[in-house]
Amino acid sequence: RLADGVPGRTLLCGERFCNPIPGFVLGNSPGDYGPLKVSGATLVMTTTNGTRALDSARHAKTVYAGAFVNLSALIEQLRDESNVCVICAGTDGNETEEDILFAGALVAQLANLWAPVTLDRSAEACAAEWEAFRREGESLADRLCRSLGGRNLVNAGYAEDVRQCATIDAVGAVPVMTDRTPITLGRAPSRPRSTVRGACC
Repeated sequence: RLADGVPGRTLLCGERFCNPIPGFVLGNSPGDYGPLKVSGATLVMTTTNGTRALDSARHAKTVYAGAFVNLSALIEQLRDESNVCVICAGTDGNETEEDILFAGALVAQLANLWAPVTLDRSAEACAAEWEAFRREGESLADRLCRSLGGRNLVNAGYAEDVRQCATIDAVGAVPVMTDRTPITLGRAPSRPRSTVRGACC
């Protein structure tokens, strides 16, 4: 129904429990979203966990979507914020290591750039998990493949997707929520790289 109300070319996209939704054009695999398929189209998307997380944040002043693939670009978007809340999508309502590690990587880098900074207990725990992972020397792709969400994708035949999503800073774009009803994401304006200054996380 939502797609029927959107002008222009629309593509139904999404997944349920890692698998493409019957009747939809695209699933959730990054490799499916090449420019030849999606250029000029509005993507109407639903996922098992991500869209719920976005919905839970709809009343925030500004909502960005982040992942390892756009970590540095996201940090640039957050550099002038005075208060940041990180919402993890989880998997079927459960905490997942892939989310904790990403939140930890984000928080650890922001904490290194901002002074002074105040972290709540959850943020401190995530940052500690990320630093422990870094000391172990394991590849991020291997660790994510063993996480709850990663195992689900590997078991469904999408191991390469997990490895692609473990490529830090592969993407310079940051999605930002531009409308709340329906939830709509656009590309946040790019910001020049600079030193981040004081904020609270």
